[in-house]
Amino acid sequence: MKYSNRLFLLFGIALWTGSVQAQSNGSLQSAVSLDLLGQFGEPFESQGGKVEPREAEIILFAPVDSLWDGFLNLAAHQEQGQAYFEIHEAYLSSSRWLPHSQVRIGQYFLQVGRLNQFHRHDWPFISAPMVQRSFFDNEGANDSGVEWSFLFPTDHYLNLTIGITSGWRFGHSHSLGEKPNVPTTYARLSSYSDLWSNGGTQYGLNTLIREDASGNQTTLLGADLTAKWRSGRTLDWLIQGEIWAKSFSTPSSSEWSLGSYLFTQYGVSQQVHLGLRLESLGNLSLKDAFGTPLANTEYAIVPTLTYKYSEFSTFRAAYSMVFERDPGEKFQPRQFLELQSTFIIGAHPAHDF
Repeated sequence: MKYSNRLFLLFGIALWTGSVQAQSNGSLQSAVSLDLLGQFGEPFESQGGKVEPREAEIILFAPVDSLWDGFLNLAAHQEQGQAYFEIHEAYLSSSRWLPHSQVRIGQYFLQVGRLNQFHRHDWPFISAPMVQRSFFDNEGANDSGVEWSFLFPTDHYLNLTIGITSGWRFGHSHSLGEKPNVPTTYARLSSYSDLWSNGGTQYGLNTLIREDASGNQTTLLGADLTAKWRSGRTLDWLIQGEIWAKSFSTPSSSEWSLGSYLFTQYGVSQQVHLGLRLESLGNLSLKDAFGTPLANTEYAIVPTLTYKYSEFSTFRAAYSMVFERDPGEKFQPRQFLELQSTFIIGAHPAHDF
């Protein structure tokens, strides 16, 4: 099926669910999101600088009964010239089954780090930072399993999330993969604190462990922080960052990598925002034939302009300057421009902080 036909099918489902929603007095809620992307510069010369849909999603969510809620996310999207139509998420969730708890069962994006908690069209920038692409995927890590979040009954906000998934896929794979030796396990401990001048910050510690069918072991350790300051409906400042360390071991070798990004955004007005993302990624275990460590860290600077007319429509422009370095060689700069337009139709589910 052609990609355009997939989009028509997606919107056809959206129209059908809209009629169902009207007939059921709104118990079933639906939303459609569309992400249009244009990329221009040397890395995309073969694409001719075209603007096209990167992703279209339809989201359905509703109470299943007095205990469980259902969530379904269908997506048609393009990655590296290939078009896909698939289920992103399909799970049951409940905050009423266990005290102080939220439970999810099914297929979902793993709740580790910051970016994995949001769909790509809800990010404050256009494309994934290098560390996200390298350690997870261009979008996020999803798998099927069970996840339990427990909110400690204390005066200070403290939330613990633990999950175990099948491990058949990692990152955002479009194939089932092979049966892993052990399931994927992950955990996140997060908290929140008020800041001065109507500000607040959420921060978390994360870990993920998996072993694939070939015996290759991956261990991720990470920390994330998000801070916001608002004046009424205007987001004055946003500071968001993550740092991740990755250990990857095969039966014959092992290596460590370290990556991070920091995004700062200033609200010129309620609709216009200026942002700047700084990021780095490097292999800490790379050495030459004599055992001498090789400098190989890559850096990127990404200024971003956002025009957010409402919570349902957003326009962005980003200019990326990437400084790549071959082992032991000089930096090789790479520059490109990205233009994005996203819009949402319907009742998009609310996000946490």
